[in-house]
Formats: sequence, C-alpha cells, structure tokens
Amino acid sequence: MDVIAFPFYPVFRIGDVIIWDFTGLEKADKMELFTRDDILRPKKKDRNNIIFCKCNFNVKSLIHEKVTSDDIYQPGK
Repeated sequence: MDVIAFPFYPVFRIGDVIIWDFTGLEKADKMELFTRDDILRPKKKDRNNIIFCKCNFNVKSLIHEKVTSDDIYQPGK
C-alpha cells in the first residue's frame, strides 16, 4: 500500500490499482468547485473509475468488487 504525496493532494494505491487520485484538485479553480453543479455529479471515466469533484475514484475498491462505473454513473437521473 502506497500513499504518494503530490504537491498537495495524495494518490492512494494498492499495488498497481489506484484507489483514489485527488491530483485533479490541484489544477481546479476552487470557486468553480462550489458554483458548478456538473462537477458535483459523478462521471464515468472507464469501467472501474468515476470522476467526482475533479477526483478519480475506483468504485470496485471503494464500494464493492462487483460494482462498475455504470452502476454509479447513470446519465439523465
């Protein structure tokens, strides 16, 4: 298990699997995070990952081993 410290936001990984990656916050306009509703909606990155508040999250590791990003990201709902 590794916690790699970037300038301000960590990446947490177990082996080669990134569990969460907060480095997107480093480049984010902080006021944008509070004023844009679309940033607060999860978006599908790939089968195992979603983007939420400019951060990447591995849903299989954080929620359940059988969950996919499709279970979290449902457009129009």
